[in-house]
Amino acid sequence: MKLEYAQGSFFGIDSKKHIRQTEKDGVIKEFRSNIGVVVNPTDIDKFEEDYDKIITTMFENFRIKREKKVYKSHEIGKLLTGYPEKIRAFHIGFAREMLNNDYINVNYFYTSINTRYLKEKKVNLFGEYGRPTRTTDVKSFINILDGYYNVLCGWKLTKITKLHNCTFILDGIENIYPSNAWQNLTKHNNVQIIYGGDHSDPLLSTADILIKHLDLFLRQDYRPINEDTIKGIVTYDDKIKTDNIYYHYIGNPDLSDIKPNEDKIYNLLDLKDFIKRPIIFVSKGSLPQQRIILENLPIYYKIYDKAYALHASVRIYDPAIDSHIIGKDLEKEDYFFPLTKEADAQLELLTRGGANIKELKI
Repeated sequence: MKLEYAQGSFFGIDSKKHIRQTEKDGVIKEFRSNIGVVVNPTDIDKFEEDYDKIITTMFENFRIKREKKVYKSHEIGKLLTGYPEKIRAFHIGFAREMLNNDYINVNYFYTSINTRYLKEKKVNLFGEYGRPTRTTDVKSFINILDGYYNVLCGWKLTKITKLHNCTFILDGIENIYPSNAWQNLTKHNNVQIIYGGDHSDPLLSTADILIKHLDLFLRQDYRPINEDTIKGIVTYDDKIKTDNIYYHYIGNPDLSDIKPNEDKIYNLLDLKDFIKRPIIFVSKGSLPQQRIILENLPIYYKIYDKAYALHASVRIYDPAIDSHIIGKDLEKEDYFFPLTKEADAQLELLTRGGANIKELKI
């Protein structure tokens, strides 16, 4: 079936690094790969309705209390801690229900680098604009790609389909290397980075659960990672009846586009034009372990439900990092949710300093 998409389509992307260890004669070998998924519902309103129905049914079947609209895979794992078979069963059930909708197109991506075609089994990095190159081993290269594999999945899809003027929604990325893939994807399409998106956006939540589903079962499958292996897991003995699922390899032939082409890092300031606004900044002042504490507070669920309602990103406020972007958008106000008196003082400083931001009240 030919892979075709309408211009102006929406695509949600998530990815992860897949690590598999095998032992033979007392020697442990480790294999690393990147895997990703791009989800494209042709009817976004119906998709969000079906997402809500599927999550509701799954939570009822597993007797889990649903406390917010959107869940990421990690949260489901926490709710079923100690029951690995239930975790796998939940992911199977969700994937089967979602993938059997014929109005949803899903593309799976995988990367493995064959050292046979590399000089001295090394990957050449950088070298753009006459600058010096650097070499790295394949394991380290896979680690580098992990930081922006979402980008590479979107880029590869546009390379195959010649898509332009589409919206690619990426689960939060920052501190990434520039690459030809990033330049080409952002030049011809609308790229939106949503921080905390898999907690609050049904499209990114779906991508997150689907890629976790694949990762869980790849860990138990010791065949080479290729289209046949992934297809066998995804279709689950032909339980998936739609033919709108596709599989793509990113690897050696793509190295010139996917490798970092400059020895620099894109920080938040470099990425500010691609970050989905508004942003909800959550602050507990200078208390340590802010994210861990927040994730175990009742208010946590309400914050992400608010982000769902506002179509907003969520960031734990770090003055040293977020000063580059907080309240800098003149068209859309950001939100600040203070949890301590010190955080109240931070908000006062920001508003008096002219930041386009207001307090979020829950």
